[in-house]
Amino acid sequence: MNTLRTIHDVLIKIPWWRRHQRRLSRFIKRTVGAPDAYGDLFAIARKAKPVSVLDIGSHNGDTIERFVDDLDIPICGFEPTPGSFEELKRRYAFNPQVRLFNCALSNREGYENLFCNANPQTNSLLENDIGNNRFFPEHTRHLKTIRVKVRTLDGWASRYLPAGLLIVKADVQGNEGRLLDGGKVLIRSRVAAIYAESQLCPMYKGQIGFGELHERLTGECGFYLHNVYPCLQDKKGKAVQLDALWVKDEFLPL
Repeated sequence: MNTLRTIHDVLIKIPWWRRHQRRLSRFIKRTVGAPDAYGDLFAIARKAKPVSVLDIGSHNGDTIERFVDDLDIPICGFEPTPGSFEELKRRYAFNPQVRLFNCALSNREGYENLFCNANPQTNSLLENDIGNNRFFPEHTRHLKTIRVKVRTLDGWASRYLPAGLLIVKADVQGNEGRLLDGGKVLIRSRVAAIYAESQLCPMYKGQIGFGELHERLTGECGFYLHNVYPCLQDKKGKAVQLDALWVKDEFLPL
C-alpha cells in the first residue's frame, strides 16, 4: 500500500493525470449514486456561468487546484495565515486565473486575533470549544495567536468583483455566522451556490451550528439544501462536522 500511495502522490502532481483521475472518480461516484461535492459544484457552474469562484479559507490551495483544473473562470482565494498564504503564492502567484487575498472574511473591517494551531487547517478567528478540546486536541492545540486583517464580504466585493453570479466555497472554522453577517447583500443577490463546512457540536466558541446555518441560508438568503457530504467523526464514530451545499432554485444541478 505504501508503494501505491507513493505512486499516487507522484502522479497527482501531473495536471493531465490529475484531471483524468478526478473525472474518473466523479464518473464512478455518479454511477453508483455516491455524494460528490465537486461534481455538483462543477455542474452548477456550467448552469449558472458565474463570473468567479470565491474560495474562502484556501489553506494551501488544494481546493483552488480543483477549480482551476475544471473551470475556466477567475478564482479568488482568501487565506489569513501567513505561512499558508506564502504557500498559496508559490503555487498560484503566476497563474492569471487566480487572485489571492491575505485576509479573513468576517463581520467587520479591521484586525482580529487568529488562533494558530498545531494543524493550520484548524486555525480560526474563534477560540476552541469543548468539541475541539475533547475530540481533536492534537490538531487544535494553540501554538500562538497573531493579528490578521479582516474584511467583510460585501465591502471586499464592492471593490474587487465585476457584476455577475458567484459560487462560494467557505471553510472558515466556525466563523460561518460572521461571514454571513458581513456578506448579506452579496450572498442574497449574487451567489448561486455556497458549499460550506458546518459544525454539528460545539467546536468553536461563538460558532453557529448546522441548524442555524441552514435556517439562515434558506430563510434569509433564498437557498435550498442540495446535499450533505460524508461527516468528520470523532474517534468513537460520532459525527462532529459535515460539508453541505446550498443552491438557489434555478441553479439546482438536476
